[in-house]
Amino acid sequence: MMVFKECKTVEQAAEKNKLICKTVSGIFPPPVELQPEKVYYPHCQFGKKKYVGLCHIPPEGPKVDSKGVEKNRLDNCPLIRKVMTRVFDMLMIENNVGGAMKYIHDSVAELIQGKVEYADLVITKSISKSAEEYAGKQIHLEVANRMKVRDPSYMIAPGERIPYVIVLNGASKKGPLCDRAEDPLWAIQHNIDIDVEYYIDKQLTNPLARVMMWFIAPKEMLREIRTFEQEIDKIPVKDTARVDKMEKELKKRMDKTMEYVGKMMFGPSALADIRRPKQKHNGPLAAFFVRKPMKPDELEAALAPLRIKLNEQKTKCTQCRGYEDDKIACVQRDCPTLFRMAAINRDIEDLIKG
Repeated sequence: MMVFKECKTVEQAAEKNKLICKTVSGIFPPPVELQPEKVYYPHCQFGKKKYVGLCHIPPEGPKVDSKGVEKNRLDNCPLIRKVMTRVFDMLMIENNVGGAMKYIHDSVAELIQGKVEYADLVITKSISKSAEEYAGKQIHLEVANRMKVRDPSYMIAPGERIPYVIVLNGASKKGPLCDRAEDPLWAIQHNIDIDVEYYIDKQLTNPLARVMMWFIAPKEMLREIRTFEQEIDKIPVKDTARVDKMEKELKKRMDKTMEYVGKMMFGPSALADIRRPKQKHNGPLAAFFVRKPMKPDELEAALAPLRIKLNEQKTKCTQCRGYEDDKIACVQRDCPTLFRMAAINRDIEDLIKG
């Protein structure tokens, strides 16, 4: 990648890009040729092969392009990928930093209030080798072994992707992560509560802080990072020891800035209103807020939309599998449709039980 500081518009950068490619191609023997590919503006570089920017490829229109960030990785839950996709659009296309912050807080509020779709919280990791070759406990393997005990037909083999969610271990958030990871279907069917704080602290905080720090961090912190980067650029390439030392110092300052921004975005004071539990009704009016048993016609009216949604998901499942037989388990363990069906079935059972 090349930075054209003197160019003020995308068109100017594209023309200079063509000129450089034409000049370099004159050095190569035919038929070798260097061709211009694309121009990014704006662009944000997070590290080696980690960036996001608004990509301009004529004659196509501009679109957000990213590489190496959590949005592009499969070992994160879909929630962070969805949030980052929207945040990138707001930052790169709309230049709306305030709107991006509000969207992040709204997404966290939905997570705390239980409004996030269950499938968006499922993390999947593949088994790349046999269980004996892993050193120490692996979260996805522990979940797979637990499911193997419950269902002997459950397959554990290299290449399999194991889905799991992080749940509360009883009423506690303590204990090893391996013990708090659970099979999504099992968690849905047994009404096990999701550990919301884990998803905020471990899935959302660092990726979003790494992006937002360049937009909301104090100028002094960003200026210090920039100064270190400039100092590293001046060091001779041969002086690897000094470069390594400076890069470690730079990483410390970046981590410090990310931690600061993370507290700005997700700290107790930032999310106080979102985390505050709803006020319970006490006194003489409490009886009016107690849930009363539904009448048969009210129950049917409440069940009708859920049954419609369930039938829609069953249709999708049948089209995907190619046959209609609920007795045969689906081999696709991390299928969102499967989780939606389980969640809707749970809601229907809860309504019927009252």
